[in-house]
Formats: sequence, structure tokens, C-alpha cells
Amino acid sequence: MSNTKQETFMKMNIFWIKPILAFAMAILFGSLDTATAQGTFVINGTFDAGATGWTLSGFGKGGWDASAGNPGGCFVISGSPSPETVSQTISGLTPGVSYTVSGDYEALFDVAGDELAVTIYGTSKYFAGSYFDWRSFSFTFTADTASTVLSLSSGQNGINDSYRLDNIAITVVPEPSPLCLVGLGGIAGLLFLRRKAALARC
Repeated sequence: MSNTKQETFMKMNIFWIKPILAFAMAILFGSLDTATAQGTFVINGTFDAGATGWTLSGFGKGGWDASAGNPGGCFVISGSPSPETVSQTISGLTPGVSYTVSGDYEALFDVAGDELAVTIYGTSKYFAGSYFDWRSFSFTFTADTASTVLSLSSGQNGINDSYRLDNIAITVVPEPSPLCLVGLGGIAGLLFLRRKAALARC
């Protein structure tokens, strides 16, 4: 290839690479945003207007608190004199699909240890609290059936702490959409053209 043709080829590539790359990135991140913006499966996870959708079991010392949440309302579960559990049935899950369960919690006593249990599909994850300090928990799970019970329990592992709970949510783990894959393909193609142009200069 002559120098003139090489220069023309390179200019054409440079001219088209930037706008095409921008378009591909817009598709990619727009698709990811769409995949991420899936709703929660938890009813009233913020407890802002009450405890509708939740069931308290155990001693019954805890309950809804209208103003001590993170922010707004929250639900209190006590660990003394016996553990309490707040729970609800989660429906509409797709077997085989991965989800994230998350939330905020605050210990009401200065007791260390993995005492808060979050249970889904019969499997529990344990989290340590901090005295009047809001923390967050988050973990993923794969749905086995279309519905299951989500429960949060205090008083686990022999530690009788109490907790405020807020912002409980279950969301779909984002997966690449077809448009996202198109965007990735476009980026790969542009990288190939850029490499080809670089080789042409040698």
C-alpha cells in the first residue's frame, strides 16, 4: 500500500472510530442501566409508612418505629429475652436466576458478634452489628423456586442484641442484554480496526 493510500486509510479510520465508539459505549452502558433498574421484590422494604407486608414472630417486644430509620421508619427486632424474626413471603422469582438481597441495620446494644441472621431459601448469612451505627449487608443467591420466605432474625449465635432494620430489597443481578452484546461487539471491531491501522503505519 502506498504512503498516500495508507494515510487516507488511517484518516478514514480515525474519522469513524470516535463516533462509532461513543455509540457503542452508549449502547453498552444504557443496556447495563436498563438491566440494573429492575424493581425490588420486597413489599414495603423501607418501612416508611408502617410494617405492611411483614410478620413479626418471637417474643413480640420489637415492632415498627416511625422515625428511627435510615431514614424514615424502620422495624426493630429484639434479641432479648428471646430472638425475634421479621419475615415475608417473596413471590415472582425465576428459578435459576441470580438475585441480590440487601438492607441496612443498626445494633441497639454494644455487643460484638455475627448475631443478625438473614435467611433466604433456608440458608442464613450472619452479620455483626455496631452500636448505634448503621451498616449495610448484601449477598447474592440463586432462586430455586418462584417463591420463598425472606427472614431477618436477632439473637443468633448466643448473642442477644436488638436491631433496627431498613431498606430491605431483593433485586435481579444484571445480565448483559442483546444490545449490550452488540455494544461489546462494536468495541471489539473498533479495536481491530485501530490495530490494523497501527500495523499499516509500520
